[in-house]
Amino acid sequence: MIFRILFCFILGFSASLLNAQSSYTGAQLMAAVKAARPKGDVQIRATMRQKGKPTLQIVIKRHTSPNGDELHLYQVLFPTARKSEGLALRVGNGGKFSGWTYTPGGQPVSLKPTDRTTGLFGTDVLIEDLLAEFLDWPVQEVKQHVKLGSADCTIVESKPGGASPGNVSRVLSVMEDERLYPKKAEIFGKDGKLMRTVETQKVMRSSSGYFVPVEFSVINAANGSRTDVSGKGLTDNLKFTDDDFSDAALLKGVGVRD
Repeated sequence: MIFRILFCFILGFSASLLNAQSSYTGAQLMAAVKAARPKGDVQIRATMRQKGKPTLQIVIKRHTSPNGDELHLYQVLFPTARKSEGLALRVGNGGKFSGWTYTPGGQPVSLKPTDRTTGLFGTDVLIEDLLAEFLDWPVQEVKQHVKLGSADCTIVESKPGGASPGNVSRVLSVMEDERLYPKKAEIFGKDGKLMRTVETQKVMRSSSGYFVPVEFSVINAANGSRTDVSGKGLTDNLKFTDDDFSDAALLKGVGVRD
């Protein structure tokens, strides 16, 4: 579910070859995925393409707050008419989240619980995907070992083990065993139907030795709509502060260093 899936896929779902091993339980696999992250805070530029809509160029930043919360900032760089449009997101434990959306010329608007199903900048990537609550669910079960091409993979089924605050009932993740990155994730709703699929096309190795998916697609199962995301210019080991992810930061907009 993209930062944590979106962009757990670009920024969070990564692992070191040095720590890779051939056999994990489901819980160990997800723990390894969460624990293996780029050094320090992270910034990356990404392109989002959705058929019938203008291509977006965005900048994404991630920071871990002193209290352990994950802070994300997403801002539009191009097209010019949407420059500095943004989302600031704070992700806590148990599916708790807060933050703001911002459209230039207005004021930051606080997120509501019902905003889970809002698309990031109108794409198929939902705020619910950014939360990626399934990583912390208590039920993580290995369902199958498969070979995709030349890669050995493990399919893990994640379930909340009870009531979930969101719309997702389970997630099937196909993890490559050696490099511990997600080749595919299928996201199912509470009615049991497939809602979205996330597929990785390309990974890169960061300066800290971790493999990071930098090209992936989010596919809406209901209407077939597809958003392709590609990242470049990953910079890790940065030092942001909580203030860099505030409503004031949204008002400030993007700068030349973004």
